[in-house]
Amino acid sequence: MKQPVRIVAKWLTGIGLLLIGQTALAADNQCPDGQFNPYQTVCMCPNGGYVGPGERCSRKKSNQEPVLTKRWGAIAIDTSKSQAKWGFAHSTLNQADANRQALALCKLSTCKVVLTFQNSCGAIAVGGKGEGIWGGAVNIYKDKAMQQAADACYDKGAKDCYKWVTPQCAGSPIK
Repeated sequence: MKQPVRIVAKWLTGIGLLLIGQTALAADNQCPDGQFNPYQTVCMCPNGGYVGPGERCSRKKSNQEPVLTKRWGAIAIDTSKSQAKWGFAHSTLNQADANRQALALCKLSTCKVVLTFQNSCGAIAVGGKGEGIWGGAVNIYKDKAMQQAADACYDKGAKDCYKWVTPQCAGSPIK
C-alpha cells in the first residue's frame, strides 16, 4: 500500500514544481504592469511611454522613457467577394475619427472597419482570385504587421495571399 502513496506524492510534487516553473516563466515574459501585447516587443507604460519586456516603467516621466501621444489608425475594406475598395486612416487622436476616415475613403456600402490600432501599425493581406479571404494584423513594426496579416490570410485557407492594404502606422514607437 505504501507504493501508490509514494507515486501520488511524487506526482503531486512534480505538478507543483511545474506550476511554480510556469509562474516564473510567465512573469519573465510579461511587462511589470501588464501592459504587454504579445504581438509587440515593447511594454506600454501607464504614463504613455514604453520599455522593453523585463524592464520597469518609471513612476515619473523621464527623458529616458519616451512619451507617446496616443494615435489611432483604422482600415476599412470592402467585405464583399469582389473586395473592390479599401480605405485607411492613421494618426488620428481618437478611434471614432479613424473609423470615420477609413470608411469615408472606402466609399462602398459593403465597407466595414476591420482593423483598428493605437500606437502601432496595421496591415491587410488578401487571398487572390476572388476568394473573399483576407487577414489582418497589428504590430509596432510595419514589416511584421504585413507578415502576420499574410499568415492570417493563409490560416483562413487562401491559396495565395498578397499585400492588399499597405501597412499604415499611427504613432508607433518603432516603424
